[in-house]
Amino acid sequence: MALNDKEELYRRLAQARRMVDEPVDPLTKERLKTLIRDIERDLAAAEARDADAPPE
Repeated sequence: MALNDKEELYRRLAQARRMVDEPVDPLTKERLKTLIRDIERDLAAAEARDADAPPE
């Protein structure tokens, strides 16, 4: 995964975390929490791939 892709995931994660703290309806809040978990999973996978990648 390219650095820019991870940066985009981190940006989306920060945005979702800000939004979940806003006064939103319960369904939207639950969807945001699910989105946060999904992004965190994607980031963990990207970090693991990067850690296993041979040095350039």
